[in-house]
Amino acid sequence: MFCLRAGVRGVLGSARLACRSISVGQREVELPRTLRIKNGEKVKPTFTAAEMERRLTMLRTDMENRGIDACVLTSYHNINYFSDFLYCYFGRPYALVVTADKSTSVSAGIDYGQPGRRTYGENVVYTDWQKDNYFFAINQLVGNSRNVGFEYNHLNLDHMEKFKQVFPNASFVDVGDSTMRMRMIKSDEEIEHIKQGAAVCDFGAESVLNLIREGVPEHEVAMASTAVMVREIARRFPHAELMDTWSWFQTGINTDGAHNPVTS
Repeated sequence: MFCLRAGVRGVLGSARLACRSISVGQREVELPRTLRIKNGEKVKPTFTAAEMERRLTMLRTDMENRGIDACVLTSYHNINYFSDFLYCYFGRPYALVVTADKSTSVSAGIDYGQPGRRTYGENVVYTDWQKDNYFFAINQLVGNSRNVGFEYNHLNLDHMEKFKQVFPNASFVDVGDSTMRMRMIKSDEEIEHIKQGAAVCDFGAESVLNLIREGVPEHEVAMASTAVMVREIARRFPHAELMDTWSWFQTGINTDGAHNPVTS
């Protein structure tokens, strides 16, 4: 069994909103709950501004039709789809807050300026200085919205309960299914991007054909295939972030599962 995946995705600002102070020696030091960080210019995006606006327009049209004032997107796929930013969880939650006129990613301070450079739209960074700063940041962006959209198929129970405390007067609406259907219909730009990804996988598959022989371990074949694809991605997309690219190459009994790890 053989499967390839080629992954392409495409100084501290002033403290905003609220701070906490601690005493250090004879002076008070402010510990901000949120930050606006600009560290460098926006990077070249994966898709054009017209494509990103097409996606956001679909979402806002759905929001208007359903009476939703703000959407709080939390999944990898929706944040990436509507902002071009793909987060790395590492124990900290992320979000994209979309209103009628703004789109703002909410990211952890550990990632510093990268989310802001990548996001199509604005970015707010929450710090670790106080508990639940993530929810505080989202509250500041959502404001007094009466109807708020969430992805019920992604949001865990703990976070749902906290959002109920943050927005006690708001009604919650599920947008998980509707956004999935938006992503299902591919634009011309998306189709072209998929074709490029498939072409990259062809390079990986060709390298497998050249390497496979009796006695060669699965992991050696997979490593060589992955290296070929990463280099091809870098050649085709010199502006891209190189992420999660791998080869599933299984033999023998290890072919009985689609996602079985390669062996040594």
